[in-house]
Amino acid sequence: VTAGFSIGEITALVFAGCMTYEDGLRLIKIRAEAMQTASNEVNSGMMSVFVGRETKLTLAIEAAREWCNKYMKIDIPCIQIANHMYAECKVLAGHKEALQFIAHNYKVFGIRRIKYLSVSGAFHTPLMASAKLKLIKALDKIDMQPPLIQVMSNVTGKRHSNDVATIKRSLSQQLTKCVLWEQSIHKMYQRAKHESYPNTFECGPGRQLGYLLRLNNNKAYQQYHHVDV
Repeated sequence: VTAGFSIGEITALVFAGCMTYEDGLRLIKIRAEAMQTASNEVNSGMMSVFVGRETKLTLAIEAAREWCNKYMKIDIPCIQIANHMYAECKVLAGHKEALQFIAHNYKVFGIRRIKYLSVSGAFHTPLMASAKLKLIKALDKIDMQPPLIQVMSNVTGKRHSNDVATIKRSLSQQLTKCVLWEQSIHKMYQRAKHESYPNTFECGPGRQLGYLLRLNNNKAYQQYHHVDV
């Protein structure tokens, strides 16, 4: 089984034989340009929030939306969980005003710590709707094949089916929906107590996914290997 975080899901699908390397590169280029254009249309961003059992994150999100609507006059305020990283860490994304509300009031809702991310927009939220439409058009032009090995879906946190149309739909939905990375890891490594964990290889610069694996499943992390390319 293979998996990729956000844009890495395209890499995983190329590795699984769903599309050619060239089509994957074209798709990544179109996706990146479309997301940047969408980011330029509205003042938005992303923020990591560190939570515990006492955290009322849903209430904080609802309060931020209400505040933006009432005081900032934003008709449809956007703020939502964009990434499930691990149990104690989520990434919020949306209008900058909504994130500022969280930054000023996070202790009220039991959020332990916050950290703004150095990104240009609110990825994996409805603010990427225009980018999603462009990606749908690009995907329509790609000759995709069923995966030769199992690939995890960021949108469902489960394995992709062999239905190409469903895979394409999931890739486009990923731009406006939450990345269920934490859930994907739990699904990938779910096994009986007597079963051993497989070798896990992270390919590419950095070890961020290995770090997330350790925080989600330390036993599985013991078989983790990094391949620098």
